[in-house]
Amino acid sequence: MKLLLLILVLGILAAGYVYYIKNLPGGWEEKTISIDGHKLLVKVADTQAKREQGLQEILSLGDNEGMLFVFTEAKPVSMWNTNLRLDLDILWVKNFTVIEVDSLPKMDGPRTVNLDSPAGGVDMVIEAPAGWVLQNGIRPGALVLDI
Repeated sequence: MKLLLLILVLGILAAGYVYYIKNLPGGWEEKTISIDGHKLLVKVADTQAKREQGLQEILSLGDNEGMLFVFTEAKPVSMWNTNLRLDLDILWVKNFTVIEVDSLPKMDGPRTVNLDSPAGGVDMVIEAPAGWVLQNGIRPGALVLDI
């Protein structure tokens, strides 16, 4: 009986945590950005808590949906795939220009992948569904616009 109660309490706590993370204080701002004319609807991760959460535990994205990580200044950053359920394209951005493109695989067992930003750092990182960059012909030098 005590074990059942403990399992129930842990389940409620886990559900509460997932709800809290998905509804962080301040909510998730959504906006449409354009990368060389290709639109992407993004959730904006502009706080440390939101940047740490990222797309963890998200099971799917629309073809033109993603996440925009915003930093107050250009600096070295890392992206990781802990609890990531999707393969992603990563666009490293500095001064509204894509400077490099990477791929981040979904988490496969206990193996975690960490990607480091290019030398000189970035002030934004964009995550898009795997294949989006190739499908839209995005390359370093592409301009990122807030529309």
